[in-house]
Amino acid sequence: MGTRGFIGYKKDGEIKGFYNHNDSYYSYLGLKVLDNFKKYSNEEIEHFFTEKVEFIKNDTEDKYYENHRKIWEIDWLTDTIKLQDGTGFLWDSLFCEYGYVYNLDAKVLEIYRGFFKKPQLEKDAKKYKVKEIFIKNEKEQYFTHLVCTVNKDEIVIVEKMFDDPDFEENNDEEYPEKIFIEKEKQLKEI
Repeated sequence: MGTRGFIGYKKDGEIKGFYNHNDSYYSYLGLKVLDNFKKYSNEEIEHFFTEKVEFIKNDTEDKYYENHRKIWEIDWLTDTIKLQDGTGFLWDSLFCEYGYVYNLDAKVLEIYRGFFKKPQLEKDAKKYKVKEIFIKNEKEQYFTHLVCTVNKDEIVIVEKMFDDPDFEENNDEEYPEKIFIEKEKQLKEI
């Protein structure tokens, strides 16, 4: 079974992106996303998503489905790519387990998790400036939470967390803000 996720960008407050079917967890896709956040400047990331990526809305023949894997193999400065538009998938909190959004407005990387059964604490939602997003089915409701923002100076700290198998295993879904707390603690130690 695949670990589904979302990769995208936020520009002028609007999020756009694509679906990722497999290995969306921190220690695989999370590290790839962080690597490109480190490799490319904010301006280069913006140019890539706004000029080099074409989002295809109605790819009924799945011509561009596999391109979500190729995005990590291409040069974001020169290559172009067509991707299936999966913009709404980040908010499918029942199925989208991980989300990574290059926030071009704030020049940070936002990391989301889905499948939470509890809403984000109101004080934390205000602190991290997020609104609550959830999917409701007949029996339960599920929430997508912003669990971390990363600026360029914090990449190494978050890479270490994502590369640690114990961190992945012990990331308590009842307490989604754990990444924020771990990151802040490590920043104080520096």
